[in-house]
Amino acid sequence: MDPLKLDNLTAVEDWGTFTPDMKGYIPPQELELWDAFETIEEQLREHIDTSYMRDNDAPIIASSLSKGFPVAKLIIENETFAVPLSRRETASLAHDLGNNSWNRMAINKPQIVNDDAVKTIESVEWDVLRKLRATHGNNSLTSRLERLEVFKAGSHQISTAAESDSHQATVFVFLPTLTDSVSIHMRATYESCVSDVDLPTNLSGSACAVAIYTGIEHAVLDIGAGDEVTCLIYHQSAGFDEGDELITPCLANLSGALPPLRDVFCLWRHELIHNQDEPTVRLFFLECHPERARDFVGDDATLLCHLAPLAKAYGFKMYISQLIYTESTTQEVYHEYEDYLEECETSKLQMSSRPRKTYEWVGLRDLGGQEVKQPDLLRLAKTMVKNEKGYYYVNFLEDLDHESDWEGVDDTKYYATVEYTHVRTATVLFVVA
Repeated sequence: MDPLKLDNLTAVEDWGTFTPDMKGYIPPQELELWDAFETIEEQLREHIDTSYMRDNDAPIIASSLSKGFPVAKLIIENETFAVPLSRRETASLAHDLGNNSWNRMAINKPQIVNDDAVKTIESVEWDVLRKLRATHGNNSLTSRLERLEVFKAGSHQISTAAESDSHQATVFVFLPTLTDSVSIHMRATYESCVSDVDLPTNLSGSACAVAIYTGIEHAVLDIGAGDEVTCLIYHQSAGFDEGDELITPCLANLSGALPPLRDVFCLWRHELIHNQDEPTVRLFFLECHPERARDFVGDDATLLCHLAPLAKAYGFKMYISQLIYTESTTQEVYHEYEDYLEECETSKLQMSSRPRKTYEWVGLRDLGGQEVKQPDLLRLAKTMVKNEKGYYYVNFLEDLDHESDWEGVDDTKYYATVEYTHVRTATVLFVVA
């Protein structure tokens, strides 16, 4: 049940013929909820955050260039060297280490002498990990400098094996070079995905970071003829508490169906068979207002790519509808004697802290955009939104931008009574048993 490809969303528009692969499928059964969750709803809501999901355009390798690089030094094998290292210095290091015919040299635990250089590296590290979608919150990863490597011209195999259970990604920080023209190319392969990056040819005054997930099947670094580059190798590890590392954005979770989501659909179907009180519908609020599957974009598209195969595999259907959420209050607007109210500035009106609320569903469509007549389903969805105990739906609705309007109810010689409204529109994805 791998996620759909972003360019294949139309596949779900004919739900009857849509057939996902059944990779990772397990029959409906009673499963334990993942750590820290007490209900199906909690586990589902946590994992529909697309921070946990890979969209099909997300790379398995990424790069980022610093804006500059301060004067810095490195302590290597108890000796201090200026950055960038000269060819004579790297040759001397290779000789001291017994690598007289070297084309690649690794030195463990170097030290950087300059706080500004450390901050520059941290900044470019964070940026490249963000591009790789390996971050989740500000404390998602911890970084540790492992070693310094020097590469001569040629092709070099890069190991992406995890060196601990929490090791998620490796960042190669290429330090400034002596020359203003270098050729550096890095390529990664994972299943059918091949992704590569070309570093800027001028690294004389900047550092460039390349990040790559652990578990990549094949990674190669190519250095141009006559060039020589020095880079620092950092390991990025999960920074969550014990148990939470199972849902961090590592390569295994970001490519393919998320195991926690798969387990939710599996357990939900099991509960529907054995528990009459289990909800038969769940609602997912969308950021945009698609009318059919091909209109889904951004995070909405990523969400549909992940949910649709799971829903079909476990025997659910999917629909789209719009919810009009209206808050209203009645108030008096004073005016000059017999200057009856014809226009009113809504900025002078105030919504009550306890407004009247109405919920109106507008249409119900399948993923192909065809209208579906299921009034009982819309009545059930209305009840769910109105009576939701955790205020999840209401909080989402109230965060939406609203349109203000007013309508005169009564007009006297001194004041007018008006109905003031805030109208919000949300598009909702239904998953229905």
